[in-house]
Amino acid sequence: IAAPTGVVEVLNSNVISGYAFSAANKNAIVSVIITIDGTPTTISASNTRSDLLARFGSSTVGFSYSVPGLATGTHTVTVDIVDPSTAVVTRIRTGSIVIAAPTGAVQVINSNTISGYAFSAANKSAPIQVVITINGNAVTLTANKNRPDLASTFGSATVGFSYSVPALVTGTNPVTVDIIDGSTGKLTRILTSSIYVGPPTGLVAVFN
Repeated sequence: IAAPTGVVEVLNSNVISGYAFSAANKNAIVSVIITIDGTPTTISASNTRSDLLARFGSSTVGFSYSVPGLATGTHTVTVDIVDPSTAVVTRIRTGSIVIAAPTGAVQVINSNTISGYAFSAANKSAPIQVVITINGNAVTLTANKNRPDLASTFGSATVGFSYSVPALVTGTNPVTVDIIDGSTGKLTRILTSSIYVGPPTGLVAVFN
């Protein structure tokens, strides 16, 4: 009886999947141990894989694992299979999943509106918060407005934000825009600028 065999075919921030087979115990289902950052999860390679029936004489050899929300950074991943007849563990994959730092841009800034987009792949691409500070007064909003033009870039369209600027004083009004990494709490500045409001103006058209 040959030793169990298996392959990880997909490994990314959404899914880890592949197949595992053992001829032992009349082709008993193989357990797969997926460990991310030291935390193991055991699943069964029991999904139907008709494309592998001719090879193994069984089609219930597939496995698929939905990766939980991960924080920004690099996460170590190992995948092991367990021999159903001996309980011997064999490693079939060592890898990593990298969650990129949040990104964003302010596309419009004027005395009426500050708007743009912000995205984070952490926590299953959950919408992130944006902190807009004008003259030292901070307002926090969520970048969850629909931006279909960015869906292909980020894999999500709910990345937009728009803020209605309140009345400002005459002169230069300092503005900063930061985005918050929801997985770490870290702030990243995406804009340092200002909005200028000119002095009052007027004209006497008739004087007699």
